[in-house]
Amino acid sequence: MSFEVHDLEGRPTEKGILEEWWEASGKKRKLVVTSPSYNTEAPASQVETDKVARERFLVDLLRSQIVDPIPNYQKFVNLKITEEKHTVGKVDLSCLVVMHVDGTKSDGSNPEYCTNVDGDALRVVTGPGQFAAIRNKPAHFGTATVALDESLSYGNQLAITGHIEALESFTPQTASPAGDPATDDSQAKIPGIVLSGRKIKGGNPVYPFEARAAHASGTVVLHAIISKEGSISRLVVIASPRRSLAEAAVDAVKTWKYQPYLLNDQPTEVDTTVIVNFYLNGG
Repeated sequence: MSFEVHDLEGRPTEKGILEEWWEASGKKRKLVVTSPSYNTEAPASQVETDKVARERFLVDLLRSQIVDPIPNYQKFVNLKITEEKHTVGKVDLSCLVVMHVDGTKSDGSNPEYCTNVDGDALRVVTGPGQFAAIRNKPAHFGTATVALDESLSYGNQLAITGHIEALESFTPQTASPAGDPATDDSQAKIPGIVLSGRKIKGGNPVYPFEARAAHASGTVVLHAIISKEGSISRLVVIASPRRSLAEAAVDAVKTWKYQPYLLNDQPTEVDTTVIVNFYLNGG
């Protein structure tokens, strides 16, 4: 798959290639990402700057929208699913909405998974911070329907696009061509909606005077690593309507503390998304 990354203003910055092989058993796979800034085959030679971290997050999100777009919500508690009807352009969609059992839909983190009303092919995915994945040019591969064109955006800003150049079965020339994937059992990827309500302390963001004077508002999306103790260990800005809002969001979230997340009864480092909303009073 070829991809193109866009910056926080929605401007294209650099292009790259993502290749993935996996065996039919699903036990072995190999993933290679190559771009000017981010290269999975040479991790030791690249510095993990915020730019690289943001690209890595977006490429991983793009890949997941093709290979595994719907997380397994059954393993989480206090969630429910409702069905809603939406129309995008001239297309009628049937959407499954994931929310808390109390019906809370206030922080923009409720994921929606939409198919055509008369079909079962996934066409639109929405999620935290006005995130939207648009899936076009569906193609059949085995028993699956795969979107050949993907675009991911936050609000009105395009973040990354992808096009599948080749999707095919092949006969390996070795007994194990895919190799063993690198795994990190000490870290869990948790949807932002699952962590909503687990914050136990931390400061609220201060609305920047510059943004308020310009009547600027919107949502800041942060990729966060939460330590086993529940503190914030890494933050990267994924999307923001204004730089000053991003800085204010980062300053606040750095002070946040969460209840430690338990996996198999053990405190676990968490990879997640944090949403910070900035809205002027009165609209």
